[in-house]
Amino acid sequence: MALGFSRNKSEALISLASMIFKDDKQFDDLEQLSNEEVVAFLCSLKGIGRWSSEYTLLRGLGRTEILPGDDVAIHKNIAHLLKLRKRPDYNGIKKIEKNGTLTQD
Repeated sequence: MALGFSRNKSEALISLASMIFKDDKQFDDLEQLSNEEVVAFLCSLKGIGRWSSEYTLLRGLGRTEILPGDDVAIHKNIAHLLKLRKRPDYNGIKKIEKNGTLTQD
C-alpha cells in the first residue's frame, strides 16, 4: 500500500506473486493457449479481471490483435482515429478487433 495501491490490489499482487513463486509451471504454457483460454485462466485468479487479462495478452504476450475493451484511453483514441461521433463501448471495441472497423449507429 506504500506504493499507492489499494488494499485489494495489494493483496491481489501479493497473492499472484506467491502463486508464481510456489508453482510457476501453471504460467509456463500461457503462450500456447488461445486468447480466450488466457483470459479465462487469468480471470480465475483473485483480483484479475477482464481489463488486466486483455492488457496482459496485448503487452505481456504481444498479441497485437487484442485491445483491452474496457480501457478508457483506447475508447478515446479509437474514436479519434476512426472519426467516430461517440466513443465505442466494450462491444464496439471487440467489433473493431474482429472486423477492423466499426459502423456508427
